[in-house]
Amino acid sequence: VKFAKSASNWILGDLSRLLNLEHQDISQTNVSPAHLEQLIDLVNQGVLSTTIAKTVLEEAFYSGAMPEQIVHDKGYSQIDDASVVESAVAQAIEANPKAVDDYLQGKDSAARFLMGQVMKISGGRAKPELVNRLIQEGLEALKN
Repeated sequence: VKFAKSASNWILGDLSRLLNLEHQDISQTNVSPAHLEQLIDLVNQGVLSTTIAKTVLEEAFYSGAMPEQIVHDKGYSQIDDASVVESAVAQAIEANPKAVDDYLQGKDSAARFLMGQVMKISGGRAKPELVNRLIQEGLEALKN
């Protein structure tokens, strides 16, 4: 049931958008049920974020390549190496003193801004849960 819901969301959302953009019928697309299954599995396994999965779907749409091959060829998998993400978090905190100051003054939305900056630094590949935890730890350490 969960797979069916995910598949329908991908078909009704991003795949439909691409079909409309290219004036194609679903029968003309390079994206098969096997493509969607592989894409959904990669998201469910945490290999891809939903954002990167949209990019992979678009590449599959135009090339016909399978999602696993695209991820392998382009290095799209999420970064869950804490040391790599810590470096990106440190860069974002250092480069955005106003956001840090805002956070220290009680504006929690500044942490979300920093999250966006880390995702930009990592090309959208950093694992969001890890980024969030490391930003919180980094900002809390500055309070002391």
